[in-house]
Amino acid sequence: MNATRPGLVHAAGQDLNSMTVAQRYALMKANVDGLKPLQVGIAVCDHEGQQVAWEFNLCDFCRLADPHDQKALDYLADRGVDLDMLGALLMGSSLIGAGHGRPLSWITYAGAYYAAYLLKIVTGGAPLRTARRGRVYDVATMAAGCPGMPVGLDCIAASLRIHPPWGSPRLAGAAGVRALLAFRIWKHGEFGGNVERFRGLLQGLQ
Repeated sequence: MNATRPGLVHAAGQDLNSMTVAQRYALMKANVDGLKPLQVGIAVCDHEGQQVAWEFNLCDFCRLADPHDQKALDYLADRGVDLDMLGALLMGSSLIGAGHGRPLSWITYAGAYYAAYLLKIVTGGAPLRTARRGRVYDVATMAAGCPGMPVGLDCIAASLRIHPPWGSPRLAGAAGVRALLAFRIWKHGEFGGNVERFRGLLQGLQ
């Protein structure tokens, strides 16, 4: 899962390395509670390896009234997102569920904000609660455990010879696909099938 968002409005230039985990979480909570996500990309893989992906543009964002970082909106517009025509809605999607008895695992990249925005979507905009250690795996955190692996999802995907999905403007949906593929490659290669030590460790909130 990955997302695009209207930037940061609280302490955007602050050095996260100088902050405690509690301070970083408080900063993330302030931004997530005060902003609306614009787009969510989800790539799904079943236990047989079948994979599909979706990209949702979310409604109710108004660039004239809602808080945002203009540079973030310019970035999205340059890649084909029409900010005046964000239309579909993720609420009620059957993608969010119990998985018919099989526990779901969520894969993201640098995913503290992405996981937080997903929680905001599925709870109907409720304020973010205290973080819990769940079945979520952050590819950015896993990359640190792979010697010589570059920084950045595009560079990681290139290193693993993962090509961007065809026809994608390389936004949330494409990022979700590449994060999922990187996770699968490492899980069955670098980490020998055992990735539990990365469970619940989101980049910046370890």
